Amino acid sequence: MATKKTPPKQDVHEAQDGEQDATHALELLAADVGEPPKSSLKAILAGTTDADLVSVGKTILSSRIVTDAARIYRKAWDFYQQATDEQKRRLRGFSKPLLALAVQQALALEKLDRQRATTNASAGIARAGQDKASEAAQSRAIELRDQAYDALRDASGRDEKLRAQVDAAFGTAATSETLAGGLQQTAKLLRRWLKSDDEALTGRLELASLDESYAKELDDAARELRVAVADATNRPVDAKVTQGALDRADGINILIMGQIIRAFDGAHGIDPTIPRLVPISTRRLFNRNTKKKAEAAEPQQAGSDAKPTGGSVGLVDG
Repeated sequence: MATKKTPPKQDVHEAQDGEQDATHALELLAADVGEPPKSSLKAILAGTTDADLVSVGKTILSSRIVTDAARIYRKAWDFYQQATDEQKRRLRGFSKPLLALAVQQALALEKLDRQRATTNASAGIARAGQDKASEAAQSRAIELRDQAYDALRDASGRDEKLRAQVDAAFGTAATSETLAGGLQQTAKLLRRWLKSDDEALTGRLELASLDESYAKELDDAARELRVAVADATNRPVDAKVTQGALDRADGINILIMGQIIRAFDGAHGIDPTIPRLVPISTRRLFNRNTKKKAEAAEPQQAGSDAKPTGGSVGLVDG
């Protein structure tokens, strides 16, 4: 089954403008048509599982459904308002409450799609910021660790034991954790030296400006590094609008739209003054092949149990 694809970059702005126009058109239409009965959605979904809805919903972009909904439902409403009683009677499978439900669900889908896009965009910005903060913290930690190594090696004088202590504390930067650990160990070593009875050592530390404030700076850098790495690694999942919920809403709209399109198709076959509602953005979902030409060339025999050819099976063709 096909999966949803991101529109090409050059089409993004045009798509956004189209979606905004469609949303406005649906909002105006909702004001004209009014609210559907409260139980209407439950009634129309009876016998349809969420798995059915998601299965068909995930095959098409939500924006395509919203775009067609705005155009098709406006055309249906414009006709219905001026239709004669006889024309309305021909529209079996359609009603004003059904149209109200369709418009309501199209607007609900548009809202979900917008929320999902906003959430994804915000998450992307947050991820970029967290990654940048993590990289900056690691860079600063490495620079500070290298500085501390050189400064403490110089402060050790020519004492090989002291230099060995610096090498042991320095550690490696193989991972963020070993880097943070090295900073902490270096800070711990500096504090131990500051309390030493070796006057020559403490004198060299003072000359090198290696004091408690520097030890604290090393500890702070280690803590900030761990926090930045944790933020970048353990990102919370924003489940306000899941892809499954969006696919389900797509499926609901496809189900209702299909019924309305079929109602007008059937009525048009009986009374050509009733228009057909031809999908454009969603046309591959509602590709119905009529048999009029074949029937005209070869009339169906009486008693035949042949069925009209339809499009896709399932939600799309009812």
